[in-house]
Amino acid sequence: MNEHIIHQVSDISIHATIMVIFLTCFFFIVSVRIKKHVAEEQITKISKIYTDKSFIKLAFNQLQDEDKDKLISSIESGESDTTIDTTNKQIMIDGFTFTGIIVIICIIINLVLYNISKTLNISNIIFSNLITISFIAVIEFIFIFFIGKNIDIIKASELNNKLFDIISYNIK
Repeated sequence: MNEHIIHQVSDISIHATIMVIFLTCFFFIVSVRIKKHVAEEQITKISKIYTDKSFIKLAFNQLQDEDKDKLISSIESGESDTTIDTTNKQIMIDGFTFTGIIVIICIIINLVLYNISKTLNISNIIFSNLITISFIAVIEFIFIFFIGKNIDIIKASELNNKLFDIISYNIK
C-alpha cells in the first residue's frame, strides 16, 4: 500500500477522533452551561414582563398577605422535575459511549496501518493534530464566551405571546 495513503488515513482517523473527544467534552462542559445561562436569562426577562406589566401583578396585588404567602409557598414546594436530570445523564452516557467507540475504532485502524507500514510515525501525527485542535479550542472558547452566550434563542415577545395564549386558554 502507498505510504502516503497510509499516512493520510492515519492522520484523518486521528484528527477525527481528537475532534470527537474535543466536541464531546466541549458540549458537556461548556455548551450545556451556556445554553442553561441563555435559557435562565430568557426566563428572567419573561418573568419580569409578567410580574411588572401584566394582569398577574394586578391579581397578585388583590390577594391578602396570608394568601400571597400560601401561594408563594405552594409554588416553592412544587415537585422537582427529575426527568431532565435522568435524560441528561443518559445523554452523557450515550455521548461518552459514542466517543469511546470512535477511539477504539481509531486505535484499531492505526494498529492495522502501523503493521502495514512500520515507518508510520503515529506520535508525530497525534502531536500535530493536538496542536491543531488546541488552536480550534481556543478560537471556539473565545467565540462562545464573547459572542455565543449573549444570544437570545427565542424573542421575549414570542415567549410573552405564547405564555399569554396558554394562560388565557386555561383560565376560560
